[in-house]
Amino acid sequence: MKDSVTYDITAWEQHYAYGLDGYALRQKIAVEEQSYEKPELEHEYPEKPYAYLARWQDLDDVQLLSDLLKHDVKIRFTSSQIKIDDRMYDPGTLVITRSDNKNMSQFNETVQKLGKKHKQPLHAVESGFSQSGTDLGSSAVRYMEKPKIALLGGEGTSSNQVGEIWHYFDKQIDYPITMLDTEYFDEVDLNSYDVFILPSGNYNSRIDSSRIADIKEWVTDGGKLIAVQNANHFLAEQDGFDLKSKEGDDDDSEPSSQLDTYGEQQRKNISDFNSGSIFKLTMDNTHPLAYGYDDAYFSLKLNADAYQYLDDGWNVGVAKEDAHMSGFIGYKAKEELENTLTFGVQNMGSGSVVYMVDNPLFRAFWYNGKLLFGNAVFMVGQ
Repeated sequence: MKDSVTYDITAWEQHYAYGLDGYALRQKIAVEEQSYEKPELEHEYPEKPYAYLARWQDLDDVQLLSDLLKHDVKIRFTSSQIKIDDRMYDPGTLVITRSDNKNMSQFNETVQKLGKKHKQPLHAVESGFSQSGTDLGSSAVRYMEKPKIALLGGEGTSSNQVGEIWHYFDKQIDYPITMLDTEYFDEVDLNSYDVFILPSGNYNSRIDSSRIADIKEWVTDGGKLIAVQNANHFLAEQDGFDLKSKEGDDDDSEPSSQLDTYGEQQRKNISDFNSGSIFKLTMDNTHPLAYGYDDAYFSLKLNADAYQYLDDGWNVGVAKEDAHMSGFIGYKAKEELENTLTFGVQNMGSGSVVYMVDNPLFRAFWYNGKLLFGNAVFMVGQ
């Protein structure tokens, strides 16, 4: 875009949104029509398998996990790559063992029915021994708790973002979530929940220092706090949180703008502006927050908020130099976002804080981010 005064997203490449490779061509290519048949799901299972394995790759897998948990199926997941029955499984693979569910009378029927319902292939294994990597009985195959989740809404929060997060749970993965309102949040006992999601909002007049102390104590005792978009700005100002805003260069050698016209000033301000462009993030996919991804993730950035790398935490998704891929962004904002944190995790006592500077659920169309949010909720801190 040569004329960059805009109010909305300027990057719309769908292959980034879906996590697919894209190619730019100068000529039309002839494509032969081909029929596509989805591979048949595995339907012949051993009578009493040791465990069922389900790969962890996209939103469909999060939906399957949600349904399994709602049916009180006990689940584990791998924390490293394993090979079993000549098949490779990446970290995050769901492991559903018979021994964990020995008190479940309809174990086989329930798991197979849910796999078929969500059109997800399940691989039944007859042994917990792996050909390479850790065995299924190892402590590295972690047990997953069934989380009770709360989301803050009401006055002072971004109604759009609250709606996006609510829609993710209620309509996309069909998992229960409790809506809390800022009007009575001070009176809520957070010990009733395992995960607390703080959406974008203006919290300076809503959450005082006493309540912040309550939240930190809850996290230290094993809770998980997920901060989305500018909720991170609020946490960055609080003691005990490792997140810190990146210090910009305040030296402005340009002449005073007092004599600029209104239109000129508007155009000058866009140097610091980013309304919606795509950045290539470098991912640490050995961390649970990035399970199911390769070493890169394309993120939709909706502002120019820049944060330093965590000194005492895990920098899971970072924007390095030349990370900007598509869409308009002011040159100052682009420079400021180089070498900054986008997704990170801070361990705090027995709990954790998940920093999500970008909103992976924006308008529900950034499909490749939905697994990332599922990781934040179900995988991190287990």
